Amino acid sequence: MADCTKITYSTRWAACQALFAIRAKAKPDAVKLPVTLYPCHGCHGWHLTSKRPSGRHRTWAVQLS
Repeated sequence: MADCTKITYSTRWAACQALFAIRAKAKPDAVKLPVTLYPCHGCHGWHLTSKRPSGRHRTWAVQLS
């Protein structure tokens, strides 16, 4: 299992909870917030990103506007 430099969540559910918690605590004028999560093939965990998903829709994607 590779070590990632990003915060790693062990399950999709844990990443999803973190995504909602971060956004709920964010200040209204926050510029860069995570908007989705994705599985990492390097560490086999889940990460958050502020980049909008591109390409075809992923069934695991949770996107917030």
